[in-house]
Amino acid sequence: TLGQSIVFVERVYTATILSQVLSHLILTLESPHAKQLKVNHVTGIKSLFYDKSMTMKYQEKTIKEFRSGAVNILIATAVVEEGLDIPRCDLVIRFNKPNNFSSYMQSKGRARAKQNAA
Repeated sequence: TLGQSIVFVERVYTATILSQVLSHLILTLESPHAKQLKVNHVTGIKSLFYDKSMTMKYQEKTIKEFRSGAVNILIATAVVEEGLDIPRCDLVIRFNKPNNFSSYMQSKGRARAKQNAA
């Protein structure tokens, strides 16, 4: 079973582009495990100015899919640093360095699986 990962990025456009690039890259991989990788992103409702598809309903659906395991790589801005509890998340990646210690601790706390990583 593949684990779940959150990749934190600083900017909305980085989340969008990284999600698209990873999705495309996965399609080119020949590994049987690659077909199990499902990528999506959330950037917060303030990002509607940049990305009209990022409605609250869409984000709730994406987070629900991540919780259920239908999506196993979530690219996210700081919008999910606080309050998102995913017990099966076992890897957190900071694409950009955290702006402060509190931000680092919040994102680190998203890894809740028994074999935590941050």
